Amino acid sequence: MEKPCVGAPYMCVGWGVAELVTEILARLSSQGVGSTAASSTGYLLRARGFVESTGPNPRQIVVIPTGGLNIETTDDDLHRPTFQVQVRGSPDDSTGVEATVTAVAQALNWADSTNFAGLGRRYVEIQQQGDMIWLGPDANREPVYAQNFMAWRSRTT
Repeated sequence: MEKPCVGAPYMCVGWGVAELVTEILARLSSQGVGSTAASSTGYLLRARGFVESTGPNPRQIVVIPTGGLNIETTDDDLHRPTFQVQVRGSPDDSTGVEATVTAVAQALNWADSTNFAGLGRRYVEIQQQGDMIWLGPDANREPVYAQNFMAWRSRTT
C-alpha cells in the first residue's frame, strides 16, 4: 500500500500545486461550467477559497488542492495529485448546486487516448473519488457541496 505524500498540506515537492489549480480552473472554464470573469452571471471560478458574497450572485466553484499519492515508478512517470471542488449556490437552491457539481464531475471525469495538456503537463485521467458531499449551508444560507478528485498527470512540463 502506498503512503500519502509526506509534508505539510499542499507542499508535495515537484507536484506543481499552483499549476494544478490553474489547469483545473482552465478545464472547467473551457467546458462552460463556470467563468473566471468577475462580471460572470453564472458560477465564478476561484482558487483555494470562496470570496465573501457581496453582490447578487453568490455562486462560486472553488478548486482546493488536498495532497496526493506517491509517484508510481512506471515508464510514464505519472503522479497523482488530489483536489476537492466545492460549489456554493444561491440561497435555497440545493438542486441547482447538485446539478452544477454533476456538471463539474462530467467536465473533469474523462479518460481518452488524446488526453489533455495544461501548462505543458499531460493529463491521462481525472477520477472522481466517491460521491458528492453535502457540506451544509454557509452563514448566508447558501448551500455548499463538494466533490473529491484524483488526477493522473505527468510530473514534468
